[in-house]
Amino acid sequence: MRNSDKLFNAAQRKAYPRYEKTVQGFVIRMFHVKVYRKMSNDAFNMIMQIIKEMLPADGHETIPGSIYDATKLLRDLGLGYVPIHACVNDCALFWKENKNLENCPTCNEPRYKLDNEIAPDMTWHKDKRVDDGNLRHLADGQKWKDFNVQFSHFASNPRNVRLGMPTNGFNPFGNTSQSYSMWPVFMVPYNLPPWKCMKEPFCLMFLLVPSPSAIGRNIDIYLRPLIDELKELCAPNEVFQQGTTTEVPPIVIEDPIVTSLQRNDIEPAIEKFQIHEDEDEFTELVDDVINEKATTVYTEWKHEMGKHYRLTNENYEKTKDAHDHRYHHPYKGVNQDGWKYMVDHVFGDEMWKRRSLAGQNNRTLVPYNHTLGSRSILAATIIEADKSEDKRLPDSCATFKSSHTLCLDLCHHFHFPYQTTPKNRTEGSKESTMAASSSSSSVPVDVITAPYGSWKSPITADLVSGSDNRLEGFALDSLNRLIWLESRPSEFGRSVLVREAEKPGDEPTDITPSGFSVRSTAQEYGGGAFSVSGTTVVFSNFEDQRLYKQSLISPDSTPVPLTPDYGGPIVRYADGVFDLHLNRYLSVREDYQGNAAHPTTEIVSIDLDGEIIREPKVLRSGNDFYAFPRLDPKGERLAWIEWSHPNMHWDKAELWVGYISETGDVHKRVCIAGADPAQVESPTEPKWSPKGELYFITDRRMGFWNIYKWIEEKSEVHPVYSLDAEFTRPLWVFGISSFDFFFSNEQTNVLACCFRKKGRSYLGVIDEVQSSMSTVDIPFTYLTNIISGNRFLYTEGASATHPMSLAKVAIGDQISQPVDFQIIWSCSSDIEKYGSYFSSPELIEFPTDMPEKNAYAYYYPPCNPHYQASQEEKPPLLLESHGGPTDEAHGILNLTIQYWTSRGWAFVEVNYGGSTGYGREYRERLLGYWGVMDVNDCCACAEYLVEDGKVDSERLCITGCSAGGYTTLASLAFMDTFKAGASLFGIADLKSLKEGMHKFESHYIDNLLGCEEALFEGSPINFIDKFSCPIILFQGLDDQVVNPEQARKIYSALKRKGLPVALVEYEGESHGFRKAENIKFTLEQQMLFFARTVGHFTVADKITPIRIDNFD
Repeated sequence: MRNSDKLFNAAQRKAYPRYEKTVQGFVIRMFHVKVYRKMSNDAFNMIMQIIKEMLPADGHETIPGSIYDATKLLRDLGLGYVPIHACVNDCALFWKENKNLENCPTCNEPRYKLDNEIAPDMTWHKDKRVDDGNLRHLADGQKWKDFNVQFSHFASNPRNVRLGMPTNGFNPFGNTSQSYSMWPVFMVPYNLPPWKCMKEPFCLMFLLVPSPSAIGRNIDIYLRPLIDELKELCAPNEVFQQGTTTEVPPIVIEDPIVTSLQRNDIEPAIEKFQIHEDEDEFTELVDDVINEKATTVYTEWKHEMGKHYRLTNENYEKTKDAHDHRYHHPYKGVNQDGWKYMVDHVFGDEMWKRRSLAGQNNRTLVPYNHTLGSRSILAATIIEADKSEDKRLPDSCATFKSSHTLCLDLCHHFHFPYQTTPKNRTEGSKESTMAASSSSSSVPVDVITAPYGSWKSPITADLVSGSDNRLEGFALDSLNRLIWLESRPSEFGRSVLVREAEKPGDEPTDITPSGFSVRSTAQEYGGGAFSVSGTTVVFSNFEDQRLYKQSLISPDSTPVPLTPDYGGPIVRYADGVFDLHLNRYLSVREDYQGNAAHPTTEIVSIDLDGEIIREPKVLRSGNDFYAFPRLDPKGERLAWIEWSHPNMHWDKAELWVGYISETGDVHKRVCIAGADPAQVESPTEPKWSPKGELYFITDRRMGFWNIYKWIEEKSEVHPVYSLDAEFTRPLWVFGISSFDFFFSNEQTNVLACCFRKKGRSYLGVIDEVQSSMSTVDIPFTYLTNIISGNRFLYTEGASATHPMSLAKVAIGDQISQPVDFQIIWSCSSDIEKYGSYFSSPELIEFPTDMPEKNAYAYYYPPCNPHYQASQEEKPPLLLESHGGPTDEAHGILNLTIQYWTSRGWAFVEVNYGGSTGYGREYRERLLGYWGVMDVNDCCACAEYLVEDGKVDSERLCITGCSAGGYTTLASLAFMDTFKAGASLFGIADLKSLKEGMHKFESHYIDNLLGCEEALFEGSPINFIDKFSCPIILFQGLDDQVVNPEQARKIYSALKRKGLPVALVEYEGESHGFRKAENIKFTLEQQMLFFARTVGHFTVADKITPIRIDNFD
């Protein structure tokens, strides 16, 4: 039916027989209400659905039920718009007779004018770039410099434009079984500095090509409009730059750099081609570039190629001589044989017979060069060249995919052989031919079709359990060398202090001697277990919880105890700082001597003399909890945080400052924040600037944790910078450091900070005087702690491609763009070779049961380059509910998640209502609704993924640890969404949990649930009859948070009911598994349990199954 017919019918058809208005009129009126009342799309959809439900049956089919259907109905009206330029002085319109004018006919003001701030940056690569040997921009690369030497006439004018033109296809729905493809085509001006050229305003999307399937090599057809515009751009013309007129400069098309330019170990893939009207000059240019450059393409292949094509030591040494080895990475170029193989075996001859981009007239883009003996894969260059057939470059190269991206895609899908050939070996040499023909990998590996969940993966449980070290704090010594605390599963969870290597290339050294483990158990969750000052470290030892002092000068110095021996770990210390003025150490102390169930928490001072061990002196006591004792630079004032039951710290807390007397006591206290009963806030992280000014974080007024400053002389608190973002996180552990002082003088303080907004973290630098913040461009999307050194920042973070790591960030004059970014430590080393198996998370926002309230999650689709499932099958889903419950999923590279996705599972982490990272209002959704809000949101997320066609509704599984284990059990007991579950030290009996809860969380449940009736109604153990699917439980026998009896009770009850159930108990494990063998066993048995009970597939791994009661 024609569009006009559709519109006519809609304009004539009544909404329903007894209603006078037409469908079209009704929809237009609804859109009027939507715009006038600023109605959201979700609200519009809900109202339309209600109207449809209220209508008689004969009106159901006529009224659209969503904004999508309503928009589709009116789309054919053609209510578009035509942009008309106007003079900047409002003199005239550039319309009709003035349409083609370049200047205003009245005032002669130019129609177009470049931004005066941007225009000078077009010569940044020449005028302002610092050439210090570090790779921060394409102009720092050797190939850029070689090009400038070889084509000096072009390089003599720095305004000559150099463009990157990247494109690639992707499935926006993230589901390979759903046929859809989207191809955006961008242009990036590389003349600009790095902090601009890669930013959104300068990444210009010229085309967007949607298609039911991947257009692949046919993209040359769709690029025709862009080609025509570029040709027009290259025609003689005039542009305005800072008020002057000049001829349009030539253009160079470059391969885009899609990797991080801060990495010093990457040589970018750059091939340059000049657009020029002189065919002979252009042909000479291409010949020279091909002969010298195209044989080797340098890229960051560590993720995609490292696992297949790592060089042997022998070949690696050879490549040192063959190539520029400035950056010392082990993955070098593709030789001529590699290219020839790719052309012959991957593309095939038919690919080269396609028509040219210019159309049916056989005019081609670039001349073809025969010197390599194979058709080189090069970036497209826009030029009309020789028409002869024998000099034609295949048009598929006009996809504007860089050789970088093209190679990565080919390696990912086809696995062509990658070999490195020294320069002095010619293409036709015998050795080269033999090497290519005898390679065992010379035959492309076919993708195997196998059921989801049955795929074989190199990401083994051994790899997951053995590589996942944990970072538990870091600090700087007197030489600005980094010291960090890492927990090692391979050493049964022992925590060791490690010092950064003195020289590049050296190995870090352990500080903590054998027999010691640096870990505090204060408030059960610990943290803040050590502190460094100068050449001394004070730490808490795990076994006895005593404080010890150790010298950092001698690597084998013996720690000296500072606190008394109480015969066991009944007195615990955390979150300490040095008081060098009085030679003492100030710390939070948790004392179990008087009452084991409710220990006393205090701030105490400990003598650092060490010759005589004395009982610590109490400085502050009387409240339920203390944290962050922080001393000012002169040792005259002490700031601290305190709070009391029934609040958790993030519910309500107070910030105090006390003045230090000559005897070291605290007197004359003043409450800085949190005392006003009319204003609920939770201040945290007090810090003194080098000038002695107090800064801290609180969530007053805005409901987001922001940074504030105390004006002592006025007794006022002022915001430093306000943003709807979280600049800290809940105080589950001691020792949090979310901001530090990067620079300080008499006029100002410049603060470095990390903050989280809408599921992503940022590194920021705040200038207090200007009240401005610049974000620093680093590859992390999740950040936790930060400290400042001498023009350096150290931060802990991760991303979808980086596991939890500790990075050193060098900041120059341009704050937003770091001079250097270096990974110092990573929880999972040497995992780059598994990069092609990594599933990237997709942040999803889904509707919940609360009207107009959405929740968030990170969805990971199955990912394995060697496997695919049939198009009819959808993957099983494992949903993880995070712990806390006041915690957050982070959407970062986690080998545990990749263990599942690389075997064909879909995985999703849910940030249900009550999670952190989204402000107080979102966090407090859970108050009074634990076991309801989290359960409903988890079920809603799973159902959303089912409705979106991403996962199999009959194979939905759920897992969680601690409070996440409670959500797991509650979901299985009170809802029927999931078909199986795994609880890791999860909570089954809320009343039992409350009775045995340690002091820190003893009233937590009161806020989350409330009355005794809610404790009973919310406990899965009381509703065994509601369970209806298989469950496996894992429990540590030394758990002081969740009594092991809870797991035993639910196991026995489910066993009696006849449901498939299994229980695994671990000796020596507490609340959270730390031993590598237990982490491995838990992971393997979870997967095998799900596969056997609901998966309907056989796992590829050889795992000995445990007995499943009522199943085996």
